[in-house]
Amino acid sequence: MRFKKIILGLCMAFSITAYASFDEGHEKLEKETYETEYTKALTALLALAEQGDANLQFNLGIMYYKGEAVPQDYAQALSWFRKAAEQGIVDAQFNCGLMYYNGQGVTQDYAQALNWYRKAAEQGNANAQLHLGVMYANGQGVPQDYTQALSWLRKSAEQGIVDAQFNLGLMYYNGQGAPQDYTQALSWYRKAAEQGNANAQYNLGIMHYDGQGTARNLVLAHLLFNLAAVSGDENATKNRTLTATQLSSAQLIEAQSLASGWKTNTPLPTKSKTWSSSAKPAKPVKK
Repeated sequence: MRFKKIILGLCMAFSITAYASFDEGHEKLEKETYETEYTKALTALLALAEQGDANLQFNLGIMYYKGEAVPQDYAQALSWFRKAAEQGIVDAQFNCGLMYYNGQGVTQDYAQALNWYRKAAEQGNANAQLHLGVMYANGQGVPQDYTQALSWLRKSAEQGIVDAQFNLGLMYYNGQGAPQDYTQALSWYRKAAEQGNANAQYNLGIMHYDGQGTARNLVLAHLLFNLAAVSGDENATKNRTLTATQLSSAQLIEAQSLASGWKTNTPLPTKSKTWSSSAKPAKPVKK
């Protein structure tokens, strides 16, 4: 299974708030004064950034990227991010990686993206660790290396990044970068599922359905398929329906009650009152 290409938003250091209204009778005068002062402030900001203030360079990158107070200009954004990144600003390094990866303000360049992601990842940036892991897994800008992918994804996952947790579960499930380990896969899928990741909820449902890394439990499988189906996943909906046909009325009621009572970022149930380990083998579901 190929890893998803994960694109995250830029890390924002600050935002500029522009006033939307002025006192009646003074609107034109105040607007002109505001714009004049704003222009002066921007000129001063540019001067300080040119002198090497790394934080201002990063903020200018944000302004040009979003088109705040200046026309949106990805090339200018990348230029300022790069100046800040070269001084070690970790979010600027990540943003450089993101822009090179997406080809924003520059020709798409996976090698450059990998370079800047690595610099940020080595400083502990969890999003950069995620992106670096995905690039190693997919062989983008570097030879495919599942061992490196697993290592970087784990660093990110341990910081709570949900997509890293899901992809780490996927690698352990498939035995990529490490021996196949259903217990580890189950653990990382669960962490991502508890944050509301529908793919992790679906895969966790499959593992409970098949008894992989845990005792088979169709009540919990139905619960998980139900949660994943909310996102519109057709396979989750089909598997929920198929699983329901194999549950007793009491088991189905429990599964539905568990689903309706669960809240994102709370522990998922690990036990069922109505499911028996001696139940008949389940019918295959869509994987």
